[in-house]
Amino acid sequence: MEPFDMINTAMKFNEKINRQDINGLAELMSENHKFIDSEGTAVSGKSTMVQGWKDFMSKHPDYRNQFTSVTLQNDIIVMVGYSTCSIPALQGANLWTARIQDHLVDEWRVYWLDKR
Repeated sequence: MEPFDMINTAMKFNEKINRQDINGLAELMSENHKFIDSEGTAVSGKSTMVQGWKDFMSKHPDYRNQFTSVTLQNDIIVMVGYSTCSIPALQGANLWTARIQDHLVDEWRVYWLDKR
């Protein structure tokens, strides 16, 4: 895959998060999609994560990610920015990484840089 296409896939995935578009997220997830939270807890499987995003979005309808920098390093998309949310524990500086395979997000990981 070309670097631009990999970055574009990660950006589309984040756009679906920000729009709370569950169907759009599902379309961009690989069947073996893995989500890793800031504590290092991993959740695997597309259907499991679709439900996970539904639950998260129902509890946090105003959660959004904003990126200030996006780069590709060793086939990993690195996104630096911040999250906004009415829940203080979910807002602040963050770093995300994504692994893309065949135009699908195989892994999405969050690193909180400003834990509250």
